[in-house]
Amino acid sequence: WRLVFKSSNEMVSEMVLILHGAVCHLDLPPVKAKVSHSLKRAMYLRQGICITRYGSLTFGHAIEAVSSIYALFSHDIGERNMANIECVGMHQGFQSLSSLNRYLTRQDQADNLAEVLIPPAMDPHRHLEEAAGEKYVYTDDNKIFCYERKIMDSGEREFVDISPSKIQIGDIVEVHMMFMAVPVKDGKKKVVSTLRSITLLDSNL
Repeated sequence: WRLVFKSSNEMVSEMVLILHGAVCHLDLPPVKAKVSHSLKRAMYLRQGICITRYGSLTFGHAIEAVSSIYALFSHDIGERNMANIECVGMHQGFQSLSSLNRYLTRQDQADNLAEVLIPPAMDPHRHLEEAAGEKYVYTDDNKIFCYERKIMDSGEREFVDISPSKIQIGDIVEVHMMFMAVPVKDGKKKVVSTLRSITLLDSNL
């Protein structure tokens, strides 16, 4: 289940939630630690970020939007069939929102996805490649795009590709995330936030 909308020209696109906030937790490439060869472990490998705005009303409205998204899924799936949402949390007493993406996709679930090579910069020690084995692949859907906004002398904004490792705790970022409902235990569905991109806005704090 994915949250989509139909545009005026009848094109169907996934809905994207865009948020600004300070990074309070992150787990981004490169993969440095060796990964267990367990197939189940490979399935749950995640890359992600958590942001907060330390009580900002705007951020509070974004959290309300996530609750509305949960309600949309719940309406179609049924309240009894929904697990608790986990992407909304607390950091130092303030609301936070986390967004994750799997590093790998199961081969039998990647029929409609484009398989791509794992970038060496993401997996310098080939730990991810070893964990993937023959059961998992890296696809376009697993990619997280990272950019930095630069203000030129002319005042124009330029967005350049950066390594995820440049993003640090405390940085101000813009995060693009999408939402889907995935199956969990007991036949229930859980709404998850899927990370698509991070733009570094300010690293001077």
